[in-house]
Amino acid sequence: MDLNSSGDFPASSPFRLDYNRGGITSLRYGDDPYPTEYIRPGMTLGDAIVRIRQDQGPWQEMRAFGSGDVRNVQPGDGTAGESVRFVYRGNSRGVYGLRDLELEVAFHAHEACLDWTLTLRNRARQGIEIGDIVLPLPFNNDFQGSNLANYTTVVARQGYVAGHGSFQVWLRANGEGPFLVMTPHPGTKLEFYEQRQPDAAQSPVLYQVFIHSLATGMATPGTWRQDHTSVRLGPYGATDDTLTSGFRFRWAPDHEGVRTVLYEEGGFDIWVAPGMTVPEDLETRISVRTRQQDYQLVPEFPDHTAVQRMASPDADRDLYRVRFSRLGENLITLRYGEDQYYLLEFFVTQPIATLLEKRCRFLVEKQQHRDPDQWYDGLFSVWDMRTGVLRSPHDTDGFDAWWGYVLCCDDPALPKAPFLALKNVYRPQRDEIEAIEYYIDRFLWGKTQRTDREEPWPYGLYGVPNWFENRFSEHGWNSGGRGLEHIWRSYDYPHIVMLYYHMYEIARQHPDWVRHADADAYLRRAYGTARTFFAIQGNIDFLPPDRNPYWAYTLGMYNELTIELVCDALDQEGWIEEGQRLREEWEKKVKYFVYDDPYPFDSEYPFDTTAFESTYVFARYGLEHGVQPDQGAWYDKRQDKWFAHPEVARADFADFMERQMHANVALRGWLEPAYYLMGSDNRAGDSTLYALSYMSQAGGWPLLEYGIRYARDPWPLVNLGYASLLSSWALMNAGTPESNYGYWFPGRAQDGACGWAFTPEKESQMWLRKTNQRGVWFYDGEIEIGLGAAMRGMATVLVDDPRLGLYAYGGIIEETAEGLCVYPRDGLNRRFVNLTDQFVLEDTPNPAPASVTAWYLKAK
Repeated sequence: MDLNSSGDFPASSPFRLDYNRGGITSLRYGDDPYPTEYIRPGMTLGDAIVRIRQDQGPWQEMRAFGSGDVRNVQPGDGTAGESVRFVYRGNSRGVYGLRDLELEVAFHAHEACLDWTLTLRNRARQGIEIGDIVLPLPFNNDFQGSNLANYTTVVARQGYVAGHGSFQVWLRANGEGPFLVMTPHPGTKLEFYEQRQPDAAQSPVLYQVFIHSLATGMATPGTWRQDHTSVRLGPYGATDDTLTSGFRFRWAPDHEGVRTVLYEEGGFDIWVAPGMTVPEDLETRISVRTRQQDYQLVPEFPDHTAVQRMASPDADRDLYRVRFSRLGENLITLRYGEDQYYLLEFFVTQPIATLLEKRCRFLVEKQQHRDPDQWYDGLFSVWDMRTGVLRSPHDTDGFDAWWGYVLCCDDPALPKAPFLALKNVYRPQRDEIEAIEYYIDRFLWGKTQRTDREEPWPYGLYGVPNWFENRFSEHGWNSGGRGLEHIWRSYDYPHIVMLYYHMYEIARQHPDWVRHADADAYLRRAYGTARTFFAIQGNIDFLPPDRNPYWAYTLGMYNELTIELVCDALDQEGWIEEGQRLREEWEKKVKYFVYDDPYPFDSEYPFDTTAFESTYVFARYGLEHGVQPDQGAWYDKRQDKWFAHPEVARADFADFMERQMHANVALRGWLEPAYYLMGSDNRAGDSTLYALSYMSQAGGWPLLEYGIRYARDPWPLVNLGYASLLSSWALMNAGTPESNYGYWFPGRAQDGACGWAFTPEKESQMWLRKTNQRGVWFYDGEIEIGLGAAMRGMATVLVDDPRLGLYAYGGIIEETAEGLCVYPRDGLNRRFVNLTDQFVLEDTPNPAPASVTAWYLKAK
């Protein structure tokens, strides 16, 4: 199966619909091979909320689902497809009932589409101002505890609220079509959204979109990139007493099919390179396909943005070259028709190499505790950009008890030193290496981590709340995973494997720069930590009997791909027995993912995008190594079951590669031209509250590599993969003196700080129990997982894309008499990939030495 293939549904593709007295209660695709329901069970599509006022008075809320006493249901006669109208006429007695305002909600199912229209008519003798028109969208993205259900029966949401070109898409998380696409009728726009409880009656939290949003938007703190507007209706009988809005639903077979729907419905099919997060030293290209004849690209900062029309390699598309020189958020607005618009939301950063250096300097200079009198001496902890304070166990900002993991252990704290170590493999700095070893010596070895001489469980890693409380706990061994036994969290181990492995590499390259241990000792610790990672599962009782204690074999984890590198290093060093022993454990996990779970894409939570880095690596391993069958790989005592794989075939790994890639793409923004959506992971099937996490980059570099190494049509996934690699760099708070050193939290003191994730909504509650307004989270937390993953994919990639032309992702092209000179700007400048047919790379090592300044290619 080709991931990039596209097909057409027949014109007769049916909508299977059920409705009640209020609206649509069931929406399915007629020939669907899966039992997927697009409307959340027990809910109804068809509600509308309006907020009106007269003469600048208070806003009054009315809603369709509060007006059942004046509702009249009118089925169609079937002459032109199935239809039903819900007419609200008269003064409702409900608390939120419609009064002096007539509403008609209509659904009309044509042969290949479903139209939804809303008509409001003022029945009062005076004019009114409508401040909000809100549409709750109760689609079925309520994910379950079972991934079989999550990937086949419910739907994830993608979409973009950005004016008249807005759209929403619902698709299965397995990436298999059909996709349900919602687009506005001509003249209708969306300008705002929120995820709220629609009323005070304890209704389920819903995603709801706004056609107009003045009433709610102006009362919501935070910044927003569109105007909050209202509309005025004249008194009853006037020519302007009525307002009609509408939307169309269509099926699409895949992402390319969605693009076609957007185009055919008068919207915009946009391709952007290198992404929507754009380093200022790279050229941006925008390819536009639309039926709108007279549109313009209008930059927000015209004095700092150069837009140039180019010759397009595709006659159906327009191509533009853009150069940004203002850091931070940059809008380009597509203006067309009568005051219609569509937004392209870019974020412009300093060069990636600059960001990488600044981030590492900030970690070393401002985020490491150095106080020998404290038990957390050496810790790389979490920086609070809101206050400009390094948080500590003595200054928690409320993160006490279990939440203390934010400060000194687990995912927020453990990845920082490994990220620094990986960077120093490529760009070594002696003081950064010294800081890493200070961390290892003072906080990790013999503190957070048990040493190789401690029994039982040498190399064990302590989790929440921290190593100090666990080592000095009254709870000893055989205590149900508490105290001294709190070393069971599998997610902690790959971080430290990664740290020791990269310190091994650094010690090999610069033996006189390391002090804590030599190369052999670091490799030995990487091996010992990885062995304990596998060995400890199922051997410490820390979960209820119905929960899975075999995380290391059955769940995908960040940074665990380093274990494969450790196996290779052990072989290269001649430690054959150790390498074989660890590889056997690694291959047990590889085979579990390919053979023992139909949808092994969850991670710590039932629905989580963390695993997609691992799933790609597992598939690649099976394709490139001779994985052997077994009669009994490992035993699950909880299920009293042996996992055995008596038959193993390379074709199974190829199939798994495609399945996991489909799921990775399905749970990632791609169609949305906004820096916080394109390339961002779509956690839990919705990007409303949480975007640009570490998963954006960790799952993103596999897309790029798949496009380069395996795809028959490489251009789409090279495009999406590179956008993903760049995406989360928008979280960096970094700049120049002219930009006051940072867009999010200005001032030299925070030049190099970073956010944890991004809040797309104007204001919402972070899962960290903090309220955040639109923008980056003010803690850095787990983001080094993503920034480190981005380094794995950094490359300059030359393409001849049928939409974008000859272009260098992560580079600058200069034509020469012999061919091309490509200057790398990818951040590491070590790797070059040529995907063109007309040029050949001259004899240059790949990866190149750190001093490489250009790649030279000759015309064939």
